[in-house]
Amino acid sequence: MASTSFTIRPAQIRDLLRITTVCLDGLAGMPTFTFLWRYRHQYPEDSYSSGFRDSKMILVLTKAENWAIGHQHARRDDDGNRLLAFRSTMQAVHEKYWKTLFPQNCHLVLLVTDPEFWGRGAGTMLTR
Repeated sequence: MASTSFTIRPAQIRDLLRITTVCLDGLAGMPTFTFLWRYRHQYPEDSYSSGFRDSKMILVLTKAENWAIGHQHARRDDDGNRLLAFRSTMQAVHEKYWKTLFPQNCHLVLLVTDPEFWGRGAGTMLTR
């Protein structure tokens, strides 16, 4: 990615529509997203409010567009059994590999880049 200036800031309500659009567009073809949120087309409104909870923080990387970092949350559009199995597996992985080695780590649940910006290095930059 060229030397472009970006700002990371807490998301605001005014970002909600763009965050939702980026998440849905950026995750639409991802197997895990499709597996966990199989009822997303029946309950699209759940995507609009589910990230703004007290225990969650959503950040956006801004330039001309907002690129969203979203968070996992309980919604009607998920498949409960699949979500429980996934969370159980991820908890076991966390306990075995992460908890002892990195007790102070921040858990990044979801990193989504607008498909329009794929291949430009923003996601890689954020994970470094």
